[in-house]
Amino acid sequence: MYKTIFTLLFVFSSIFSYSQEDLKPYVQTIGKAYFIPKPIKYIANIVISKNQVYNSINKEDITLKNIKESYYKKLKNNGLKKDRFIESKLKYTMYNSDNNGTVLYFETSSKEEFANLLSIKSDGVVILYKDVVLEITNKQKEELVKNALKDAEQKANVIAKKSHKKLGKLLMIKDDNYLKTKEALYFYTEDQKIYQLTVRYELL
Repeated sequence: MYKTIFTLLFVFSSIFSYSQEDLKPYVQTIGKAYFIPKPIKYIANIVISKNQVYNSINKEDITLKNIKESYYKKLKNNGLKKDRFIESKLKYTMYNSDNNGTVLYFETSSKEEFANLLSIKSDGVVILYKDVVLEITNKQKEELVKNALKDAEQKANVIAKKSHKKLGKLLMIKDDNYLKTKEALYFYTEDQKIYQLTVRYELL
């Protein structure tokens, strides 16, 4: 019997204990709900630098201005206007000890447009960071909380029955989930993710 209870506690990531405040028994479980977050924004930080020039014989004659003009021309030819990019030389100095470059910031809600940007190659240009911003809508969150609470209650009921007790009132809900998150595109997948709640019930 004790082995069964221990196994349930382990599988459900639950805690059966007593509150230090009032010494009343409680059961704490983790409720889970599964979802696929919606990508709402794609972000690129593009480094333009003389240090990234590898295909020129006379590298000393290359200027940052030349590199930028060549890249902007390629962007325009691929349907991306110059005013879509925000330049920051200060951001470049945060990554590097020299003043031979600059950083362009670009964002879009279109997956196809972002793929278009990534396909453009230009000497002296490297996309340093590629990120995707994911969002859980308020409507989606309501459904996830509902399902996670249902899952937590089912787990708590199993533990309560094995302990020859009944569930009492809901004592606590802990929600550490974010509505918006940012992930590196390299690690991003369209697989299901877990919405997780820590829930505590009184035991009677």
